[in-house]
Amino acid sequence: MLFRSIDALQQFEAVDVAISTTDTVIVERDGFIQSIPKRNHLLRGQTPQGFRYGTLLAAYQEVGEDRLGEFTDDCGIYLECNPMGKVRIVEGSPENIKVTDSVDLVLADELFRMRCGRWTPDAGGMDVRDKRALVFGGTRGIGQAIALSFAEQGASIVVVSRKQESVDATVALITAQGGRAAGLSSHVARAGEAARIATFASEQFGGVDILVNNAAANPAYGPVEQSTGDIFDKIMGVNLKAPFEIASACLPSMIARGGGAVLNISSIGGVSPEPGLGIYSVSKAAIISLTKVMAKEWGHHNVRANAICPGLIKTDFASALWSDPKILAHTLRKQAIGRLGEPEDIAGLALFLCSNASAFCTGGVYMADGGYTV
Repeated sequence: MLFRSIDALQQFEAVDVAISTTDTVIVERDGFIQSIPKRNHLLRGQTPQGFRYGTLLAAYQEVGEDRLGEFTDDCGIYLECNPMGKVRIVEGSPENIKVTDSVDLVLADELFRMRCGRWTPDAGGMDVRDKRALVFGGTRGIGQAIALSFAEQGASIVVVSRKQESVDATVALITAQGGRAAGLSSHVARAGEAARIATFASEQFGGVDILVNNAAANPAYGPVEQSTGDIFDKIMGVNLKAPFEIASACLPSMIARGGGAVLNISSIGGVSPEPGLGIYSVSKAAIISLTKVMAKEWGHHNVRANAICPGLIKTDFASALWSDPKILAHTLRKQAIGRLGEPEDIAGLALFLCSNASAFCTGGVYMADGGYTV
């Protein structure tokens, strides 16, 4: 429309964009209908209006500031001062919304979303139907709760964990509830595993839309100076290198499918280290930074990345902490919510961050700790 308006200005002093109106126009007098014009020659004005240089300026000067309130647009001012002038009409479009009221802005925003393929009329937005989710560490605790939650909401799940029997049990649990699932055992830190897992996910369900990095290792508890190089390498291999490699391996599939969501499970230790968990806390701080890098570099592919930092959750992985009465009492005293967290508490937040309900959220670090870090 803009270029057609410019072309029309080569022949005419003024142009206006307009479309046929479907509204009934009423001429009123003293609170009663005077007449209802036929629509044959009624059009609805849009934007832009165009004028040759100096034409509109001269019209404004002739009308004067005192009379400007008599007119609703610039074409009216031009015709008032140029009774023999012609305003060429350029055909507009129903999608060319003229924003004159707050409701017009809402309609324009929804139209933009539809044109970009991001309008999703689902209930509440927490919808992962027809999505393919790859969940690491998905056979117990937080990972299993996430896998079950996503499956319940209609996602196809690929579960990855170290032990095949645990994988088979979780897959059976999902399928028994009517879900779709497949599984693979893997030591995620081993060379070549990322590509193998990404290929497996594509073979099973046609690609990956959602990646949840929940696998974690912490083989030592104690002062940081007592950690050996082997312990450091093992923690970093599972907690940082593996999430990086698998996310990189899944990225081409996400791009091909129009976007995706990466969710990295960090820890409150990644924000404020706890004594005895030094290298583990370092790895979790690093995964937060990696999440932000992914968000910044992959956003133009419509791939989002977020991190959840759980507090003390009642899982086997954290049993050494919550089973110690002193540690448990200390934790509950500091928390605003006076109970242990449950895996399902994390699963709900994970579902939000991997669904369209959080379509504008990326690079975020979300504390789920009962208020421990407040």
